[in-house]
Amino acid sequence: MSTPEAPAGEVTLMFTDIEGSTRSWDTYQERFHAVLERHNALLRSAIACHGGYEVKTIGDSFMVAFDSPRSAALCALEMQRVIEGETFPEIGELRIRIGMHLGELVPYDGDYFGPPVNRAARIESAAHGGQILLSEEVARRIETALPADARLIEHGYHRLKDLGAAIPLYELTQEALPRRDYPRLRTLDVLPHNFPAQSTTFIGREEETRSLLHLIIQQKVRLITLLGPGGTGKTRLSMQVAADCVENFPDGVWIVELASVTDPQEVPVAVAMALGIKLSPQSSVQFQVADFLRDRACLLILDNFEQIIEAAPFVGDLMKQCRKVTMLVSSRYLLQISGEQEFPLEPLSAPPADAEPETLRTYPSVQLFDERARAVRPAFELNAENLPIVAEICRRLDGLPLAIELTAALMRGLTASQILPRLQDRFKLLASTRRDLEPRQRTLRGAIDWSYDLLDAEERAFFEECSVFVNGFTEEAAAEITEKSDAFSLIFAMRDKSLLKTQEVGAEMRYYMLETLREYALEKLEMRPDADALRQRHTAYYLQLAETLTEQLERSPDAKEQMKRDFDNMRAGMDRALHQDNLNAVSSFGRALYGFLSAQNWYSEGVRRLTMGEEAARRAGDQPALAKLRLQHGVIAWKHSDIPEAERGFQDSYEISKALDDQPRMIPALVNLGLIAWSRSDLPAARRRWEEALPLARETRQPRYEAVLLANLGLLASDAGDFDDATRFFDEAMALHQREKNLKLYADALMNSAEVARRKGDPETALSRLEESHRLFVSLEQRHEVALTLIRTGQVFLEAARPDEAEDFLDRGLVIAQEIEDNWCKMFGLTQRGRLEGVRGNLGRAWEQYRLAYAIASKLEGRQHQADIARHAGCTLADAGCTVAGYQLLSLAYREFAALNLFDRYEVARHCAALREKISPDVLADSESKCLSMSMIFERTLPLNAV
Repeated sequence: MSTPEAPAGEVTLMFTDIEGSTRSWDTYQERFHAVLERHNALLRSAIACHGGYEVKTIGDSFMVAFDSPRSAALCALEMQRVIEGETFPEIGELRIRIGMHLGELVPYDGDYFGPPVNRAARIESAAHGGQILLSEEVARRIETALPADARLIEHGYHRLKDLGAAIPLYELTQEALPRRDYPRLRTLDVLPHNFPAQSTTFIGREEETRSLLHLIIQQKVRLITLLGPGGTGKTRLSMQVAADCVENFPDGVWIVELASVTDPQEVPVAVAMALGIKLSPQSSVQFQVADFLRDRACLLILDNFEQIIEAAPFVGDLMKQCRKVTMLVSSRYLLQISGEQEFPLEPLSAPPADAEPETLRTYPSVQLFDERARAVRPAFELNAENLPIVAEICRRLDGLPLAIELTAALMRGLTASQILPRLQDRFKLLASTRRDLEPRQRTLRGAIDWSYDLLDAEERAFFEECSVFVNGFTEEAAAEITEKSDAFSLIFAMRDKSLLKTQEVGAEMRYYMLETLREYALEKLEMRPDADALRQRHTAYYLQLAETLTEQLERSPDAKEQMKRDFDNMRAGMDRALHQDNLNAVSSFGRALYGFLSAQNWYSEGVRRLTMGEEAARRAGDQPALAKLRLQHGVIAWKHSDIPEAERGFQDSYEISKALDDQPRMIPALVNLGLIAWSRSDLPAARRRWEEALPLARETRQPRYEAVLLANLGLLASDAGDFDDATRFFDEAMALHQREKNLKLYADALMNSAEVARRKGDPETALSRLEESHRLFVSLEQRHEVALTLIRTGQVFLEAARPDEAEDFLDRGLVIAQEIEDNWCKMFGLTQRGRLEGVRGNLGRAWEQYRLAYAIASKLEGRQHQADIARHAGCTLADAGCTVAGYQLLSLAYREFAALNLFDRYEVARHCAALREKISPDVLADSESKCLSMSMIFERTLPLNAV
């Protein structure tokens, strides 16, 4: 039987592959599909018999893991025996090749990552059909544990396609297997090339390697430019790809090193030297190179082409004259010649800040750091303590392989914890003493200097100016802030020279700098006398953009998306304005950023930004601005259940506006003060506030607030049981919001009108309105309201006796409420969850949900909500047979509803009357004499009274 899970620790990896499968697919098509199914069944049977763990299959290739080298060897022998013993009349013959290697590995999600995986795959690719090849590590472990009729054959040292130093390879065979005279192993030793041996292993880049091989082998693309900034690993990737496809070029694969070539006229000479051409003075070097390559099928790797980009026409001429030649160029610049296929190379993937700890080892940047750190400190190993620190280092370094390698080299004398804070000055820190690196690669600064020095004066200035942007920018922003009329051309030049990245977002293209490049450019910018003026234009531009977008937030989902994309620039603008003591800008930023921060539920940052704005407004003596900021502060506090802070903000805003006789500003303060009163169940006070504000909204012609107030009065009417009035209020509100095209407030009114339909006993209308409002809130990314519509939908399904559907919606809503720390939604959702558990007969679980909900309601000072929870808990207890306990809670709920003059009191009164008839007079008198409060009852684990 197969092992139940992926082995860890010392793992033996096996790769298998069908020889000539690509040709067989092309030739036999459907017939080969049937053969492949039989092949897979035979191999899986062998794997199961020997306790192997099937990691994955890719096409006709298997990757299998074993916790024992002997089990792997026995499995490989059985695989070859069963394949050799099977007939495949559909295609005539089928052979498989097998390679094995072992190493220390930790599985993630059933898969493995790291150098041992690559080594095992390269060993398999060196075998011929029918062979089993092993690394020395596997051979030494099994040589005394093999069956008597099995043996190992030494094949000597070979260079694999991983470009490392030559290693010994062994073949495993058995008497039962056919004896064949195989050709020499398919390693670099038998193929024409000039690959230099690499002292380090190749990490990551699986997807890039596959894509490049597909372009070269399947699509027959003849000129590919591997494009990226210094330090991204272009050279190493191009060499690895060349090694992987060396068998496809009978006349060889040849590396042409151009890093030291500075004269474009010398490029043909460098190509000739790499190819071993004996040059004659009788004709030009270009002619001799073209003549030599004219009928040869080979791959040329032109490495480091950027400093001799003027030699691009020579490459173009070779392409035209030598039809069998393919070229893979690594460069920081595009060649911009006919037939060129661009292949941008991004840095290695680095873990995002919110990555799960168990996933950190799977990121290639972390694997590279680990591998290079162990090269200088063999005892180093990733563990739970240092892994998050290493991940943060890789993230700070943008995943740049050169930067990671230089940083990992510091592990010979520092710990990861010591390195991380030093990265504040990464250019000074990352200087290497390795003598095998080119001078431009010995420091991170040197690698970037190489690109910077190749720019002309105008390009250098623009490169420096782009550093003012944080997390990307648009062409329009660049043109206005840098005041460059040809910004478009300069952006393209920077992009073609690997100094800017591009990303298509919606209908626009955005441009980014790696943070490492940005820091370098910022250093250059600091030395310029016009730097402050540039920053001021940046601040002004993004303040205006923030003000424009915040006006559109409730009308257009696109506005929020655009604000999200440029929010880092807006943050930077506000921080710079504060540093420059630009009080008006700080205050304006605070007001403009509020809507986005509120919608994102970024409470801490929202409070901080608004507080910055308030202090600036006070110092500037700008009372109208202060009134708005205090109002906004109150709203953010309200959304996060800080009722006292919310009330202070609203009251301050109201008093400032009243002192200024600013009626339009008084209206939102009154709306929200009424909301505070409503949340505390002071419904008369809420009505007074809203009825005071409604005529002001109409007199000052503010239909937005008029509609909000009508909807709020609809809520009061619904609470009082005046459903006709409530419907009228909500219909008027929705009509106004539709006319004003305010999607957010329209969805609010629609959601609340669904509550009226639910109370009237019309679940279909309620569900329809909740579905529509939910859709709108999702499109606007209003997560509080999204959670609320989900929970209210669950409530409707629950009351319609559809508990499974109710559970789905309640759980989804509660997940969001938990994520955004929304106590209002959590309280409401827990209450409905308690009802659901009660319906299912889970009394203990139901009671715990009610207790949690009641604790939140008490914190929120909401008498109406406390009474509502007590009402539902009482019904659940009564239905479960806890009649006295149920009656106690329902009686207390009735008193609150009656005191608040809420319509729900009538329904609760009916429940109480029905329960009184089931309780004996003595027990009833005893229960009522104890005068328990709701809080006292909910403090109990479970109030199980006698029936």
